[in-house]
Amino acid sequence: MKRFPHAERLAELLGEVGFVSVRFRLLAGSIVALHTGEAA
Repeated sequence: MKRFPHAERLAELLGEVGFVSVRFRLLAGSIVALHTGEAA
């Protein structure tokens, strides 16, 4: 199984594909990351 990117990298990738105001919040002891952003 491929590894999922770290929260910071996923936020960067979302920005690279056109999302703006990308943010994330680490939850559950950093096991879960909730990302939000707006489609440009």
